[in-house]
This record gives sequence, C-alpha cells and structure tokens, in this order.
Amino acid sequence: MLLIGAVVLMLTFIELVKAINNVIYNPALSITLLLGYAR
Repeated sequence: MLLIGAVVLMLTFIELVKAINNVIYNPALSITLLLGYAR
C-alpha cells in the first residue's frame, strides 16, 4: 500500500517537473495558456 503511494507520488513529481520545464522552455505557449485561462 505504501509502495503504491510512493510510486504515484514519484510519477506526480515527474509530471510536475515536465510541466515546469515546458513553461521554462516555451514561454510563448505558457503566456497563451495564461491568457486563455484569464478569459
């Protein structure tokens, strides 16, 4: 049970890192998304 939780946490962390990298490397895309959410 604890092992499953640890794996889920690790996968979530990896996805978060990927998302942060996408924001850093694609500022135009992130700005477009922010404008899209703002409306």
